[in-house]
Amino acid sequence: MLALYWLLLHFEWFFYRFMQVFFLTTDNAEGDFKRLSLLMESDQDQLNINDQLRVITIGFKYRKKPQWVIDEIIELKAINPHLSIRKLMELFNRLHTEKNQMTVGRTFVGKILQRHQYEIEVLRKKIKNRRPAKVKRNLCWGVDLTYVTTESKEQLPIIGMIDYGSRKNVCLNYIKSKHSIVLIGELLNAIIKFGKPKSIKTDNEAVFTSMVFTSFLFLFGIKHQKSDVAAPWQNGRIERFFGTFKEKARQIVIANSDDLTQKLVEFSYWYNSIRSHSYLDGKTPDEVWNNVDVFRQGYKRAIWYEKWDGLLTGYYLKT
Repeated sequence: MLALYWLLLHFEWFFYRFMQVFFLTTDNAEGDFKRLSLLMESDQDQLNINDQLRVITIGFKYRKKPQWVIDEIIELKAINPHLSIRKLMELFNRLHTEKNQMTVGRTFVGKILQRHQYEIEVLRKKIKNRRPAKVKRNLCWGVDLTYVTTESKEQLPIIGMIDYGSRKNVCLNYIKSKHSIVLIGELLNAIIKFGKPKSIKTDNEAVFTSMVFTSFLFLFGIKHQKSDVAAPWQNGRIERFFGTFKEKARQIVIANSDDLTQKLVEFSYWYNSIRSHSYLDGKTPDEVWNNVDVFRQGYKRAIWYEKWDGLLTGYYLKT
């Protein structure tokens, strides 16, 4: 009984020591560590309740983060170089608060970025030069929505679809609304023209996660892959396609929806049949889709193509 009474009496002291040894890092809390050490060296019986709470608070505040947290912050910064420290902190917490029960603060993120600048630059270059694995056509389509601003400042929604294997743009259309039925109609038209993909990849926008849209995919036997929240790079092919489109579209004037519809047709043709891709070894998406190799088979005639006041130019090689 005396031994049990002694352990209970000194439980707080052992708990404080445990917090100091296993949860504190001098890198993140040098001042608090010194303050805690002074408290620990004092007579525990003379510590008031505020000092005791301060010891516990300091210990939990500066728990050492596991290595995967540092690696994740480095990778997120390499993928999103434009994000500020605060936005990077918010992105990490959105991804891992519920999933991994882990959060980070702005000071911690700032110090990680400061200490690992070289690693971030190396990883950025590696990601930029990374060559995605080649896949068969109609294995997966990337699907997404974007907007175009007209001359009258009206926002017009656009749906786009990209075949992962060939990079062929199988759909690029103006839509009057973002209703699930409208998107299903566009997807059906693309399937009729180019065949059914085994899967499609979208973000977590409400229209893509609605019961109507997901039920359609289930009935047609199409697997639905969804990128993580706040992770657009996971559907990078359609994001890159929209990036190319917007780069050109910002330089022209779009009068209305009819004008936009015509321009979308012109851009899709240029992207599929004129513009070569380094990922496709210098071929166009149509050449890969139709299994044509102009480097070996040659071509019959080169036809000049020019649209959008000279922004879309190149030669169509007729085989």
